[in-house]
Amino acid sequence: MPTLSQAISVITILFIFGYWTGIFLLSYHLIRFGIGTHPRRIAFAMIIGSVILTIMSIMLLIAIK
Repeated sequence: MPTLSQAISVITILFIFGYWTGIFLLSYHLIRFGIGTHPRRIAFAMIIGSVILTIMSIMLLIAIK
């Protein structure tokens, strides 16, 4: 039976995987089908924000263990 720490790690990893899948799909569609430079700027801001949130969540996961 997995411990609480292992369960939290698995849930966090699955959430991050789903989150990055969604960010990839959104960014792809904004870059590929967007008209002008504005959608590309939004996609760039989303990717930078996603990197920051991922780093923060990994740091918090390490702090919880």
